[in-house]
Amino acid sequence: MTEPISSLDVIERKRFKPGPSPLDRPIAAPEWTKGKAPHAEAPPMIVLDGLWELAEGGEDAERLGGGAWTDAIPARVPGSVHTALVEAGKLPDPSFGENAPLAKAYSHRTWWYRRTFEAVPGMQAPRLLFDGVSPACEVWLNGRPLGYHNGAFGGPHVELGEPLRKRNELIVKVHPAPLGNEWNVWHQTVVFNCNYGWHYVNLPAVGIWRPVRIRGAAEVEIGPPLVAATSAANAAEGLVDISLDLTGRSDRWSGTLRGTIEPDNFDGPAQTFE
Repeated sequence: MTEPISSLDVIERKRFKPGPSPLDRPIAAPEWTKGKAPHAEAPPMIVLDGLWELAEGGEDAERLGGGAWTDAIPARVPGSVHTALVEAGKLPDPSFGENAPLAKAYSHRTWWYRRTFEAVPGMQAPRLLFDGVSPACEVWLNGRPLGYHNGAFGGPHVELGEPLRKRNELIVKVHPAPLGNEWNVWHQTVVFNCNYGWHYVNLPAVGIWRPVRIRGAAEVEIGPPLVAATSAANAAEGLVDISLDLTGRSDRWSGTLRGTIEPDNFDGPAQTFE
């Protein structure tokens, strides 16, 4: 018997048998009032975007020894190795003419990033948060290894486990993009396959391409929200369901959740729920 034609969503749901969706929980429809709610101050945060040192290759002991990187160039974070090389005058613009093959060689080399920063007072349970390093990396803080991460989309996220020093040094070793058959070598990591000659350009992206920050923990943390219009009718009306996971630093906590929603790209009043 021939199976009826199904959408990919239906086929994958049958194949992977996922558990209940967060939106399967009972939905509470809040009452809305105009204006912004009073919100607690966010925990302290250190933003590490901006200029870093960038150097090519070298042994771990050499790069982690605390000495000067005499071969380093400035690199903007978020950004890529190729952008830094172009801005330093060491590489022609890869998007011009036939320069992309020249730039590709730099994708398959090891690169080191370094940044020093000051601690901020009052930071509790600090976490180091990378939003994206491509394709893979190792991280050290003040000479202490924090681990390895593979995949361009988010991470590593590291609980530091101890207070920051007054002055700190963060070093990131970015591993080379995989080299081989361009049609399938990108399977070895988690990246955009279009960077590997898939329709567009054969220039694997390498570098700290998303923001970096260190954030202290709040008394109650809100996890990434899941936002969905659960039907075509709701989508047409602009109605969405939101699911949030809340995690407290202590075993027992309670309180009131207050939210403010306001327009970002058009004028209109803020709306508050509690």
